[in-house]
Amino acid sequence: MLKFNKLTREELNEYMKMGLDEKIKLSSEIIQDFLSNVDNDKVYISSSFGKDSVVTIDLVRKENPDIPILFMNTGVEHKSCIELSKEYDNVIELTPKKGMKQIVEEYGYILPLGKDKSNAIEQVRRNIHDGKFDTYRCKQFRGDLTGKMFDYTGLVPHLLAPFKISDRCCYYLKRSPISSFQKKEGYDYYFTGITAEESMHRRNALVKNGFNTDTQSSPIGHWRANDVLEYIVKNGLKLASCYGDVVEENGKYSTTLFQRTGCVCCPVSAHREKPNKFQLFYENERDTWDFVINELGYGKVLDWFDIPYHEIPKELKEE
Repeated sequence: MLKFNKLTREELNEYMKMGLDEKIKLSSEIIQDFLSNVDNDKVYISSSFGKDSVVTIDLVRKENPDIPILFMNTGVEHKSCIELSKEYDNVIELTPKKGMKQIVEEYGYILPLGKDKSNAIEQVRRNIHDGKFDTYRCKQFRGDLTGKMFDYTGLVPHLLAPFKISDRCCYYLKRSPISSFQKKEGYDYYFTGITAEESMHRRNALVKNGFNTDTQSSPIGHWRANDVLEYIVKNGLKLASCYGDVVEENGKYSTTLFQRTGCVCCPVSAHREKPNKFQLFYENERDTWDFVINELGYGKVLDWFDIPYHEIPKELKEE
């Protein structure tokens, strides 16, 4: 019987306030709880080789060093994350059947606004094309539904964007190939490095499902970004070079380049970041920048949202 499959919002908040040593201890208990309830020969660690992933790998393999790592090399991963994956043993690398260029050409681009809003715009465009004006999504865009969370009237101008819009990239790059792998190879369970701090969606999922479900374990769900970097420094773990250096000031840890990894072309939340990932690529990896902006065509998406993607302003560099 799983012990960590139930969690209240108050409990999660208290866990997130713990010191690092307490969090490590709780993570070990979460991992042990999961492994004691599943077939260990059918478990893998899902990893992007970002900072959260390398901590999750370290914690899980301290409990069972034989668990393989599944790395989804989508073709739009940071080069240094791919390089780091080669330094680990027992790594299963998958590649998608459809690459990102084919996906944006066939279905379109995910927007900086996120998956749900990109999906909503795609649906309304399709509804309008089919002459269906009374769908749930159309009502959201007209403001016919009560409640702020159902009001999508602010998205109406984006219906006129001069490019296709879709949120299907994650499905074709990750979910579909991983699902096929699980069915074919018989892997039924996995560890993931998601944290509640990353998004409200992930926080709500942890509250709803707990740290452990019947198939998935999230042993660092209660960790903050500062905890992750502190653990990396204190345990001498290697980070992908795209992060730059880890620096510490008055107990606060940060990285000097990228704060997080993920797909190099994903613009989600870029309008909130200063500097954003595209400016960092322009300054540090011009070949990656050219691939994303010109070959994949994300320049027109960023232009539509007035998001800068060239030089980092001098005053921002100094800051």
